[in-house]
Amino acid sequence: MAISFVQSTGANGNSSTPNGTIPSGVQADDQLIALVQCDTVITAVPSGWTEITSVTQTSRLYAYRKTAGASESNPSWTQTSSGEWVVCIGAYRGVDTTSPIRSFGTGSNPFDDNGSATASSTNADDWLVFGSGNDNGVTSTAPTGMTERQDLGGTFRKATLCDEGPLATGGSKTRTNTWTGFNAVRAWLLALAPAPAAGRIPGIVTPNGRRLPLAALF
Repeated sequence: MAISFVQSTGANGNSSTPNGTIPSGVQADDQLIALVQCDTVITAVPSGWTEITSVTQTSRLYAYRKTAGASESNPSWTQTSSGEWVVCIGAYRGVDTTSPIRSFGTGSNPFDDNGSATASSTNADDWLVFGSGNDNGVTSTAPTGMTERQDLGGTFRKATLCDEGPLATGGSKTRTNTWTGFNAVRAWLLALAPAPAAGRIPGIVTPNGRRLPLAALF
């Protein structure tokens, strides 16, 4: 089953409870990806959401996921103390609900205008989701080949959510965005795996994205 983008939302504020809005059109089994940028450490996560990764460079940038149910409520996180935050949520259909994340990577720089991260392993037909944050209150240009879904923030904390897919080829993928000012930057990159096609024979996927039936291995 091919992955497709459903919709995204973005919100920002200044409090101890970063919160987001579930995108419109979400259905059961859609994969929800949340970017949470905040000043301090996240201490409470909304029910059903799983942390994928995080990266710290002055402030924090988190990635979370959830497989949507029949009905979803808007999520709210808790950080250690009040501060600026950004929450972006993207919804994707056709993602493998058993193993949705094929690979991920992070990157950071204490004083730069680029956010860069690498997903070390991808297959053809995967989708990439990229998140980046900046502490200088500036705007972002999306990585080459990616679509920017959100770019927002407060006085200082800004974040962007971008995606790309389906990939034509597999392998290691690096994506880099450009901010319009220098400051602490951080980024993550996720590779989403598509759901198996109905009736597909189980097998092994090679690094170039080719699927080998189990019978071919014996």
